[in-house]
Amino acid sequence: MARWNDLEWREDVYAAANKWRDECFYNDDSLFSDEKLWTLENIQKLFEYLKILQKQKGKFWNKLAIQMKGATPKVIRLQAEVMWMLRLFPIGKSMESNQHTKVLVSTKLSNIKEIMSQGGMSLPSTPYLSEQVLLGIGKPGTSYLNNLPYMQLFFLNLLCDWKALSDHERDQFKQDDTHTAWQFAEYCDQFLESNLYKPSAALPFRHALLFFLYPDSFERIVSTDHKRTFVQEFNFLLSNKLTSINWSTSPYPHIAKFDEALFEIRQKLQDLYPNDMVDFYNPPIQVNGKSQIDEVYEKYKKTKTQSSISTSSSQSSPQSSPPTSADETPSADDMIDKLIDPDKLKAKEGNKKQVTHYVKERSPSLRKAKIKQFLSKHSTLSCESCGSDASQYPEECRQRVFEVHHKIPLADIDTETEMTVDDLVVLCANCHNAIHATQDLLGVEEFRQSLKSKCAGKT
Repeated sequence: MARWNDLEWREDVYAAANKWRDECFYNDDSLFSDEKLWTLENIQKLFEYLKILQKQKGKFWNKLAIQMKGATPKVIRLQAEVMWMLRLFPIGKSMESNQHTKVLVSTKLSNIKEIMSQGGMSLPSTPYLSEQVLLGIGKPGTSYLNNLPYMQLFFLNLLCDWKALSDHERDQFKQDDTHTAWQFAEYCDQFLESNLYKPSAALPFRHALLFFLYPDSFERIVSTDHKRTFVQEFNFLLSNKLTSINWSTSPYPHIAKFDEALFEIRQKLQDLYPNDMVDFYNPPIQVNGKSQIDEVYEKYKKTKTQSSISTSSSQSSPQSSPPTSADETPSADDMIDKLIDPDKLKAKEGNKKQVTHYVKERSPSLRKAKIKQFLSKHSTLSCESCGSDASQYPEECRQRVFEVHHKIPLADIDTETEMTVDDLVVLCANCHNAIHATQDLLGVEEFRQSLKSKCAGKT
């Protein structure tokens, strides 16, 4: 089960999340009191307050104190309970540090108390504000902690639509089974697109919400990059391997595939380790922060049944080979490589075929302007990452050898965006390709430092 972890207080957190689900999400009641609070009317009012708040400059909590002064006591109490839900998942970074954990609990209480005080109210006496509940259930990561205002807007945006559904429409999502979980995820993901926030800013709470609603189907993981990494690392366990995904691009378009893949991977891991409660962050799957891919793969090979081996042989499908590192998994290309004798291979090329696809437009003029700007400051073209220059090439092909790279990847831009030469850097073809091959699409400065550290290690 995805809900399992080694936290002693996990059942307290799950009980609180279930109470919120039944009383506030499925119904319109309150978590802290007996009033009707999570109503469509109250949620819409709070959403309007926070949309105005988002357009103003300043720190979130300072803006919130000013904006909520005009809100009714009910809307303020709703805001406190919304904040409770947003803050339910995060846990301390180090569970060995009891002091750090208590500071986190104190911060959560302080956030809710600050909101309540804006309406002249004190913290209510409720078991859902106890330390056992506020200790949290998972590591949030920096993206979760830094995107609180945007996650809140995403949450309220979803709630406005959810509360407007009929009872019959909402009832179809109440079954705790995998099919229902995937259906609700599809419903939920339509609210990731908004002019109020970027999908990447809303995704951390999307992951937390799905986990709390369907803890047997979704993982206790709120980092999109972690989900992508685990799928990539254990891709060899999937019946239909995700070979068509470009792992170096934004994971957002593939997030539903990652969730379904993780569900299957968990089932396979549980079969491999029947005496252990599987968790992606704990032994035997992960030790000291490193996934045990080689060990899992060897165990996977040994436990494959004779019938599956025979089936693979009859279909002339080579047995998967283990990943060579945490960033590589067997794919169809890997398997084909095993069959290729480079000295004997013959292949036909040159035939014409029509291909239709979408590309994101790039401005040739902007590239020329960047090259011109660079040459006005330097004697020759050179790579802004590794430092290699164009002097070794014939003059007529120097501008073809060096390429222009976008600091903000076009893959992460959803709409037409105005760019200037300051948004571009000049790179040699090697560094440009290498940057785009990195898993998290490193920035130029990060890649440069990576090169320096590797060079220093060789000296």
